[in-house]
Amino acid sequence: MISSLSSNVVIIHRLNLTHVGSFDDSVWQQLTGEEQRRAKRLRVASAQNQFVLTRTWLRSVLANYCELRAIDIPLAYSNHGKPHLDHPELSRFQFNLTHSRDIALLAITLDRPVGIDLEWIDPKRDFQALASRYYSPKEQAWLKQFEDDKLSDEFYHIWVRKEAWLKAMGKGITMALEAMDVEMQNAPTFTLSLPNTDGHWSGCDLQVASAYQASLVLFGDTPFQVSMAPSHPD
Repeated sequence: MISSLSSNVVIIHRLNLTHVGSFDDSVWQQLTGEEQRRAKRLRVASAQNQFVLTRTWLRSVLANYCELRAIDIPLAYSNHGKPHLDHPELSRFQFNLTHSRDIALLAITLDRPVGIDLEWIDPKRDFQALASRYYSPKEQAWLKQFEDDKLSDEFYHIWVRKEAWLKAMGKGITMALEAMDVEMQNAPTFTLSLPNTDGHWSGCDLQVASAYQASLVLFGDTPFQVSMAPSHPD
């Protein structure tokens, strides 16, 4: 199914996790050793089940594109935890996974590194305190004009752009978030760049569900389109 992909199109797959039950040993065996260890560190059963389901779902979706069995997908992880396909014939596939509460999203494209982030909006957090720790001075000043629901929306609007960018670069949280300035206006698309780094990045915000914020970032400044695949039932 590689013919259905393009470097200028990102396909978004969605998995609903509203009702997730337990799984059997055959599902568990599909995970890598590192994934099994990560799952065991999750003490809440529902969180562990969601983690296992999203990882097996990831393999199932990738298997359709790669025309392989899900169990044969050569899934590996970078030092910072970004998944990739560890096979030279599959190196063109670029993808990224995100999960928050009851929704998981998977972005797939060709050739261009991609990152996606989804966050459920928690209105009870201390947004100004978090911004003082993780946001640039310019972003902190921007947030000070907002209160209540608007403040939470704007905080997460910036956060998902930063997280998607970090995930696209494969840096995890090793980079200082406060050193990254993102565009703060609510535009349908945006561009990103860091001083002393190569290349530019393009992004767009995604409308997923109420009480959620999501964003997508792709390497390069060539325009791209987003296509939503049919939602996978829970």
